[in-house]
Amino acid sequence: MAGPSFLCTPLNEGHQLVHFSCGHVDYDEWLKAKARDAHEARISRVFVLAPPDEPRHVVAYFTLSNNTVYKSDIPNRFAKGVGGASQMPGILLGRLARDESARGILPHIMLAAFERAVQASDLSAARFLVIDAADERLATMYEAYGFTRAKVKEERSTIPLIRFIKDIVAEMKAAETPA
Repeated sequence: MAGPSFLCTPLNEGHQLVHFSCGHVDYDEWLKAKARDAHEARISRVFVLAPPDEPRHVVAYFTLSNNTVYKSDIPNRFAKGVGGASQMPGILLGRLARDESARGILPHIMLAAFERAVQASDLSAARFLVIDAADERLATMYEAYGFTRAKVKEERSTIPLIRFIKDIVAEMKAAETPA
């Protein structure tokens, strides 16, 4: 991937959060007031991106946590090969935000999230990476990164999307292979 590189590390006490502003107060406040507690309590793992020359200056963050995917909630092609299992393990890519000053960083955030999700699935089985998009614009954005819409239930206020971990692995391997 061309362009600047970023360090992706788990959130720690040394990271500077006070100036982070993504333009959505709830995401800003969650990072500043609740992210460390969620990370330490292992409710979600919080990862931050920072420039290599300013490793404490957070320019983006995302969260990962365990998730259960129900066979009845996904397109049939995602349920093949699971036998009679009614639910399958997944990893939820929860909150994701970038500082307003960090334009163009989304590909770096997604790559970092993909890498961490694959690492997690190597330690504890996960078939899918899952996202609950807040709106249609975000759902379309995630589709550009290979996600497919799951079945939407009427009571949901979000748009669920899924992607096979195995497809992420294949894409990452293909990117490593010289042309």
